[in-house]
Amino acid sequence: MEESEYYDVFSTEERQQFLFHVFTLLVLGGALCQYEDYITEYLKKTKELYKSLVSARKDPTSGSIFVESNVFRVKAIDDTQIWPEKSHPQNRLYVICLLYTSDAADDLLCVDLGGRRIIKKK
Repeated sequence: MEESEYYDVFSTEERQQFLFHVFTLLVLGGALCQYEDYITEYLKKTKELYKSLVSARKDPTSGSIFVESNVFRVKAIDDTQIWPEKSHPQNRLYVICLLYTSDAADDLLCVDLGGRRIIKKK
């Protein structure tokens, strides 16, 4: 939240990342509302949740790991706002998509469809 004394710890670019949004959903409320005294537990749970929501793979040529999923934050459907104008910061709706291409599957022994199902290539 902008009024937090730690708001500037993260850059504008970092605050736009889905990983940051997952983190803020877990730690919203400040020191008076938090169960844990240390941030380590929140970071651990954020990583676990993020990994279960998105799909990533390693580029066989460069060795770089990249996220294949596209994450969209939905605020309105057909010009109808989902949440009231001044709604709670935890009122969020995300759609996570993995745009599967046959080229991506050619490099792998199997294809991960959103982390839920594996189709093994013959």
